[in-house]
Amino acid sequence: MHEDVLANVEIQKVIDERDPFKLTQDMEPEFGMMLQYLQELNSKKKPDYKMLRSQFDVIKERKNLKFNLEWVGNSKGEASVKASGPQNDNFGKQSV
Repeated sequence: MHEDVLANVEIQKVIDERDPFKLTQDMEPEFGMMLQYLQELNSKKKPDYKMLRSQFDVIKERKNLKFNLEWVGNSKGEASVKASGPQNDNFGKQSV
């Protein structure tokens, strides 16, 4: 019985460590929301790229970023975001 309790504690620790808002607590709040969405996404369903891009746009506007965000795909069908254009010193800094 004691081993079951310890196992449950370990499982809860793993769940807590995956909490999207804890993982992104030092980032813009939209990153926590996007990570939560992606963690809950069914593996057979395509991500809502329009919604994800709109969240990046919110961050971009708030931080007054001047570069463009582009979706970049690879041969495996995986997507990522790439910044292009003039660099901006506000990128990565937390707004106050």
